[in-house]
Amino acid sequence: MEKVNVREALLHKRALEVNLPILYVNYMGAQDELVYEGGSFVVDHRGVKVFQAPWYKAGLYYLDLSAHSAITLRGEKAYLIEPLAGTLGPNLSTESRLYQALVMGLRDYVEKNQFKGVLVALNTSLESLLTFIIAVDALGANRVKAALMLDEQTSKADSDTLVTISNRLKVMIEQVDIEPMMLAYQVMALLEGKKKQSSGPKLKARIKTLTLMTMASSLGVMALSNANKSEMALGCTTLYGGMSGSFSVLKDIFKSQIFSLCQYRNSIKQIIPPDWL
Repeated sequence: MEKVNVREALLHKRALEVNLPILYVNYMGAQDELVYEGGSFVVDHRGVKVFQAPWYKAGLYYLDLSAHSAITLRGEKAYLIEPLAGTLGPNLSTESRLYQALVMGLRDYVEKNQFKGVLVALNTSLESLLTFIIAVDALGANRVKAALMLDEQTSKADSDTLVTISNRLKVMIEQVDIEPMMLAYQVMALLEGKKKQSSGPKLKARIKTLTLMTMASSLGVMALSNANKSEMALGCTTLYGGMSGSFSVLKDIFKSQIFSLCQYRNSIKQIIPPDWL
């Protein structure tokens, strides 16, 4: 993200050094964790930006040029090409640029690997909600599936809110009661003479992972992980919890950025309840 200003400053300096205009053409697209944002631009011989293509949007853009005769330093006659002032695309905020990069990164990964769609395990965490919303923005509601796994600790208010969020995005949500599976595991442990210690959060996380990956396999889609960079760096994420999935949309996003990205997306259209932020 920070390379944009550095790039423009570098071309400004170089144009002044050679006293020539520079056309900078940037690729637009993503490949795994590499994201190219587009935004090709042109500076004149004074280093002034006279044209800026849109960010995160592929297209064919035209630039008018003027030619006039001049005398070089060697006293030779030559024609100089100068770009005329054109359209300057809007400057994006940090949150807007980052959000569009996440959307494009997921879309290109799914398309280039020919997945039918994605599956998101919904819960009340902002990571889960942000991953869900990005998936819908990237692929469309018809290619996104949502799974809400219910247990005895899931409140009706939270589940109703998650269903409402899913309805706002026009995504069908599958509610799965995992209590019978937890009871079955507990019974097996007791029959084998083991203590009932497997009934804790670790068992619940493993059952949710099993359910998520089984659903993804049966639907023929890719399961998305909710892990973020801060939690992975600190060891706060769990192998059978937030890390469960085949692709992590937020793997390069810090926890602090997740809050700002949720607020940015809500500023476009409110999806996440304000009291959850």
